[in-house]
Amino acid sequence: MQSLSLTNRPHLLARDRSVLVVIDLQERLAPAIDGVEAVLANAKRLMLAAERLGVPILVTEQYPAGLGHTVADLQDALKPARLLEKTTFGALGEPTVEETCQELAQAGRDEFIILGTETHVCVLQTAMQILSRGWRLAMIEDACGSRRAADKSAGLERLQSAGAARVTTEMVLFEWLECAATPEFRDLLPLIRDA
Repeated sequence: MQSLSLTNRPHLLARDRSVLVVIDLQERLAPAIDGVEAVLANAKRLMLAAERLGVPILVTEQYPAGLGHTVADLQDALKPARLLEKTTFGALGEPTVEETCQELAQAGRDEFIILGTETHVCVLQTAMQILSRGWRLAMIEDACGSRRAADKSAGLERLQSAGAARVTTEMVLFEWLECAATPEFRDLLPLIRDA
């Protein structure tokens, strides 16, 4: 019988182990993304929930001099985030991003939950780097986007076959919350109900 690696064992997402990674939701790229309104709305819901629940947020910007900064709709949600510029498609190719992720993993935050654009390029390459380090990875399907739907689909399928869990925004929110009888659930209920 083949044993499962730690990264492939079934598990629920835990907010005390999670890091939310937001990849390249930028001004000049966003208008070209298929279904960008839903991607941005779900990204904002997750970022607001992460802030309320104490989940660290990493936000990357790919060559902001050319692609602009993170879209205006997410600016309010950026306050607790650590903003990291990059030029490599895989974010961990940047030493500052690698060091930040290593520090978080060593502190017990070894479950990276990733969203952003483009699914088949920067999201995929960053996710593959995370998996190669032995950390857990969940990709938020309804908060990822590409210019073409076929590219998004291919990126998601490749990541799933590499060991990433495919999740939705609501799955993440409910797994982080764990229980309805908490102040956090009541605080975050509008993010669930009003979606």
